[in-house]
Amino acid sequence: MTRVLFTSDPHLTHPLLAKIRGFITPDGQPDVTAHDAWYTQMWCQNVTKRDLVFVLGDLTTGGTKREFAALQLMASLPGRKVLIAGNHDRVHPMHRDSIQAGLQSLWLETFDAVMPFGLQRFTVNGERRYVHLSHFPYSGDHTETDRYDQWRLKDTGRWLLHGHTHDENQRLHNGHQIHVGIEAWGRPVNKDELTRLIETAETASCG
Repeated sequence: MTRVLFTSDPHLTHPLLAKIRGFITPDGQPDVTAHDAWYTQMWCQNVTKRDLVFVLGDLTTGGTKREFAALQLMASLPGRKVLIAGNHDRVHPMHRDSIQAGLQSLWLETFDAVMPFGLQRFTVNGERRYVHLSHFPYSGDHTETDRYDQWRLKDTGRWLLHGHTHDENQRLHNGHQIHVGIEAWGRPVNKDELTRLIETAETASCG
């Protein structure tokens, strides 16, 4: 049976995030190798080859060598993957070289599709809903001010799954935003879990 899973912000091969996530060598340097080994093990424990995983941005950051290594690692992991591109992904249209010859083709060797936004249909309390997918929340950032305003979806009241904020204490926030990132869940999160989270939130708001 195919499951649909959501995650964000792998930040593979990324020294800063490896250090933030506690992967540090004895001499205090970021341990990217240990971070990526942990990520690989975590993924393989939670995703099967039959699953479809939406990765909501920031596969890695900076440099073609790092990017190529991250794409190769992600391609080796089980499951089909769709990328909702983030600000660190060169294929996001905010980057002027996002449409250069060969770049999209390279990323499509790993991902079934690459896009800046998306929709997924959920069934919540017997009612069909369309939920937005974006790397960016409607509002909120891990800096003092919201960045990338021109790339954020307009909040029309529809539920949103997002990444970007790296907030470990915020799965559900601001009413109808759900952070699906590694910091919030520690793993890809199942669509069924998110459905129950939405149902519980809506029931509470009606009570």
